[in-house]
This record gives sequence, C-alpha cells and structure tokens, in this order.
Amino acid sequence: MFRIPASVWGGPDFLQRWRATDNGLEAVAAQHCDICLILDELSQVDPKVAAEIAYLLANDQGKQRANRSGYARPRAEWRLLFGEIPLADQVARAGKKSRAGQEVRLLDLPADAGAGLGVFEQLHGHGSGASFSKVIELAACSYYGTAGPAFVQKIIVTH
Repeated sequence: MFRIPASVWGGPDFLQRWRATDNGLEAVAAQHCDICLILDELSQVDPKVAAEIAYLLANDQGKQRANRSGYARPRAEWRLLFGEIPLADQVARAGKKSRAGQEVRLLDLPADAGAGLGVFEQLHGHGSGASFSKVIELAACSYYGTAGPAFVQKIIVTH
C-alpha cells in the first residue's frame, strides 16, 4: 500500500524502510529533503529504536562528526514529512510509553474515509477494498514520479 503514495514522487525505489542504521537513515533523509520520506515496515524495528529514529528524522540534521583531522565535517540536513503507524502503538509493544516530543514529530493521520471502506470512499466497481487497492498499487508501479513535480510546477506557475 505504501507504493501508492511513494509513486507521487518516484518509482518503486522511492519507498524506504525503517530498518536501517542511523547513518543510513541520515543519508536517506538528506536525499528526501523537501519531499515526503515514505518509510514502510515500522513493525520490523525494535520499538525503543523507533522512538529514537523519530527524534533523529524530526530534528532536521544528522549527528555531528569529525573528519580524519579532527575538524567538524558538515552535517547532513533535511526538512521532511514522514510517518506510518502511530508511534505510540509501536513503543507500547516494548512496554514503554511514548513521549509527547516523539509523537509530535511523527505524522499520524487516520486513514478511514468514514464510508465503511477503510481508506476509500468508494470502490469504483471493485468487489473489495483489497482488490481496489491492488489495482491502484499496480498502476502506481507502472506510472510514477510525475504527480508531485507537476503539482509543484503548477504552484510555481500560478503564484
């Protein structure tokens, strides 16, 4: 399902995973600066680590590091919008309680359109939300990477 929102900006490789090293996530965050960072599979990350990742990504900059000479290297920086399942749910799996500072940093949007069809308002002739979702996902894997840039271009031209 995460391939669908990822298709707004890029192809199948645009979708990233929570399961990564801190250094790897810093690089991914910098690459996604000023666009969405779509991370999938939060449940594969240790809940304690998930909370720390939320802080890392929301702080807009990586860890300060030194070069071989001992001088400070430039920090990786980014501005992101990211999220997946509620962080509080993931942290609760570890028997912990999430902190408010962590929760405000991770986008948590309810995905229920209120029509009894989950995220969908209608199924457009498909028998179930699952089958409609599959059709959209297949289309997203075939046609991708144009909606986001076209949206930004439209804003630039009209303003």
